[in-house]
Amino acid sequence: MKKLILFLILIFSFLLIYSPHLEYKYPFSIDEWHHITEAYKLRSGDYTGGDVSYRFGFHAMLAGLSLVFDLVKIYHILPALWVLASLFSLYYTINQVYAKSKENGYQSTFVALASMLFFASIKSSVNILGLMFFVPMSFVIPFIYLYLYWFYEGIVDDNKRYLIYSSLLMVILLVIYPLAVLFAVPIIIVIMVMNWNWIIKHWKFCALFLIVPLIGLIAYSMMSGGLSSANLHTLMLKLFLWDSWEGWIYYNNPLELYSLVGYALAVIGFIYVILQKKKSFYLFVIWAVSVLFNILLYVFTSISLFSPFKRNLYYLAIVLPVFSAIGLWWVFGKLKIIISGLGKAARNAAIAIFFCIIFILTFIGYYHQPWPLYYAIADSDYDAMTELHDYPDGLVLLEPRMAMALYPIARKDPAAALHFYGDPFAWLNYTSDSFNCSDKEGLIIERNISYVIDSFGNSCNWSILFEDSLYVYDTRSFLKPHNI
Repeated sequence: MKKLILFLILIFSFLLIYSPHLEYKYPFSIDEWHHITEAYKLRSGDYTGGDVSYRFGFHAMLAGLSLVFDLVKIYHILPALWVLASLFSLYYTINQVYAKSKENGYQSTFVALASMLFFASIKSSVNILGLMFFVPMSFVIPFIYLYLYWFYEGIVDDNKRYLIYSSLLMVILLVIYPLAVLFAVPIIIVIMVMNWNWIIKHWKFCALFLIVPLIGLIAYSMMSGGLSSANLHTLMLKLFLWDSWEGWIYYNNPLELYSLVGYALAVIGFIYVILQKKKSFYLFVIWAVSVLFNILLYVFTSISLFSPFKRNLYYLAIVLPVFSAIGLWWVFGKLKIIISGLGKAARNAAIAIFFCIIFILTFIGYYHQPWPLYYAIADSDYDAMTELHDYPDGLVLLEPRMAMALYPIARKDPAAALHFYGDPFAWLNYTSDSFNCSDKEGLIIERNISYVIDSFGNSCNWSILFEDSLYVYDTRSFLKPHNI
């Protein structure tokens, strides 16, 4: 029965994440397009990392995947596949925690499976990203559960092998997504303080963990061009003054990340763990309290330690399913006591209704977000960009959101993209009503633009390479020979 429920949860979670892509076979987020771009640039030797060069490990992984698959064509399925990895990691962690306790197997199975369902209910949006997007933030989630569990158990149970596993994972994550480690610095500090005697006793072994921040510093030095005083100052600001990542709390509410019933059950579960002194779950208590403290610190001071406010919200969200599942177990236990005097059929009906209500309240409104998913390109846009693929290199001017998909499809750099690349104002100037053909040609020469893609056409008598729902113009003839 357990295997059947596990299988059903996995299938449901896959479909939950994938279903928005049933009508759209391309990435939703500009961040996803950016990572695809950098993966292909890494292969071509033109890698810069864009504005987020500290994701090199993620880009390297995608570059390797691109040797076998066309990333543009498979990317839509990657979020749904990867959520399965996160679910397995969470399931493994919960089962390992219960294996250390004296709780019965039925409770461990219940909490592990319920945690998976509550995890799947964590919402995604283009504002804060999430499980519905294959980006570094979601990619590292399975590894976060593992390295924090191994670190905690390694110290508590004097298991040096676990500590080595944890440190190796942290080193790897530093080159994939540093925030996956930085957010946990307060958690790690609290764990070490609570087990200070063990740290003192094994100080020589613990000293080896200094390699983790050392490698992080080396990676930062390589990506930022050295450890100059200016770069060190920037690093300190990033570590201790993360106040530049938009005030999400002023425009959103907590229900856009997690369900009301999920929060309520998490509070119950948290209180239950504390009052019952469930020490095997203290890792999750430390995790939740540390991240919540950082969130409140930002709310009242606009300062966030080690990781930005938005990311802390998500790092809190991924620990809540554990407490929600424990809270559900406690409520379910009380329900069984209340209905114990009923007949078997009535008890089974009450239990079925109870779980149906919890399920509906957990997932209702899952897809309703004030930050709707957007389509960067359509099939016709893909066809137009594909047409450019085999033409000589050169800057391409096109609508900035569409431009995010240009390099992954056509292997051409955009002159104006929504973010990361180029100058969006170039497109605004091109589409201005005050710009005539002479002005547009002047813009093309000034920005060294070789091709133009637009949906409205023009009367400038330019050479057309492709014409369908979009017009693809060859503007290389306007450029000086040495600029072509």
